[in-house]
Amino acid sequence: GLQYLAGATVTGVADGVEIPAVVVPTSGTIALPQASTNVVVGLGFGVQLQSVYIDAGEPTIQGQRKKVSAVTVRVENSCAFEGGSNQPDGAVQNPIQLAPEWNNLTTVPIKSTAPYGSSIKPLYTGDTRVTLSGGYNTKGQVAVQQLSPFPLCVLCFVPELDPGDRPELKAEDRKRGGAS
Repeated sequence: GLQYLAGATVTGVADGVEIPAVVVPTSGTIALPQASTNVVVGLGFGVQLQSVYIDAGEPTIQGQRKKVSAVTVRVENSCAFEGGSNQPDGAVQNPIQLAPEWNNLTTVPIKSTAPYGSSIKPLYTGDTRVTLSGGYNTKGQVAVQQLSPFPLCVLCFVPELDPGDRPELKAEDRKRGGAS
């Protein structure tokens, strides 16, 4: 029943196992890696989510260097994903990029375990703490992406910051035109 996708590359999930990307022939029929009873097939796409610039309140740390050393990601009914910090933002690129390539991401496994006699891990709901690589940046953003055809529902980020600039160090006021 995939005739409408003939010539397109599809992927999906068959009984909880990823179906490798395959080009749909004109017949609209693809071979599955194993006999399956629950199959979902469609056009594959990646999902990227990045937090707003982090601020810790008063006094503001906007514009100051900081490092997101770790983050707790709260997810609901999700599978493994990748996490990182301070990735390129496609919306501010010229020209705009829909899905810029992200680097230095850590694979975040899910904590759930397969029930007895099954090789399929159930979806996970809860908190997962991730230690992040990356240096200091004025943005302080958390980024996650899911490139496989499994669900990812992020409810919140709880970042852990290492300050790079000390708030008590302030730039001196500059005097204009010799006025005091």
